[in-house]
Amino acid sequence: MVQRPTLSAVLRWAAPRTRVPALALVPALVLGGCASGETHDREPTSAPTSAAPTMVKRVDAGPAGAEQGPCPASLADPADDHGFGPDEPGAATVRVGAPATTVTLCRYRAVEDGPAKTGNGIHLRWDRTGQVRELAPARAARVSELVTSLEPSDPLQACFDDIGGRWLLALRTGDTYDWVAVDDFGCRRSRLTDDVLATAPGEDARAGTYATPPALLRLLARLAPLR
Repeated sequence: MVQRPTLSAVLRWAAPRTRVPALALVPALVLGGCASGETHDREPTSAPTSAAPTMVKRVDAGPAGAEQGPCPASLADPADDHGFGPDEPGAATVRVGAPATTVTLCRYRAVEDGPAKTGNGIHLRWDRTGQVRELAPARAARVSELVTSLEPSDPLQACFDDIGGRWLLALRTGDTYDWVAVDDFGCRRSRLTDDVLATAPGEDARAGTYATPPALLRLLARLAPLR
């Protein structure tokens, strides 16, 4: 098995990030999920607070530019020191798009891109790797169903101390797109963006992180393994 770099090595723990290092290797949290997320296969207990889904602006030249398709070569650089994007929970349950007519799946890997912006640890860039894949209609419908409503992440969730890749889901409805970036490391959280070229995941109007449904993690691991 390939040794995965640790989150500690990237952050050097003195950096100001919201993590739980003392619980980072809790044995009960194996197999691609976190215990607190197991309820997300069920319907949310309260109605989403967003009145309607937020979608990307109308695209005339093709999503993310005609040259790149719905999955750009690199994700937009977030504002934080290390390139992960926001760590704090989202403000409320959100709706992601409408039932998607197509879903495109792609993978990204973390690439060292110099020192962190404050000089504490390193900064990462997320580059696309492997094939860009449009999911079959039945798979696309299942993915769209799983991300229709996402709940804010749990700030007290224990997480693995590792660094892995990210999946990016591009959900198309008509001529509009919405994107969901899903971590395959740490707490395996999701971040959203409505403009994948200009806005880093987690920094659009639905800022923050969201709990990834365990069923979605299992499906992504089957469709496009990152490890």
